[in-house]
Amino acid sequence: MHEKPPQDQSPLVIGYQWVGRIMTVVLEMVIPGAIGLGLDNWLGTKAIFTLAGFALGVTLAVWQLIRMTTPPKSRRD
Repeated sequence: MHEKPPQDQSPLVIGYQWVGRIMTVVLEMVIPGAIGLGLDNWLGTKAIFTLAGFALGVTLAVWQLIRMTTPPKSRRD
């Protein structure tokens, strides 16, 4: 994921790669919260699982953003 893109890639390909990365982060935030909402509705609880799901989702998304923006470690062979 941290590889340099080849020079022959079109801007459209690079744009689609970024859209995929952004959608991954968005879905990592939303899906756990949606699952928590479904659990709250099913169990009749008041937003306990929804809040826990969104907290987990934000944590996952921040971790993913850090991974995407951290430069790769250089190998010492």
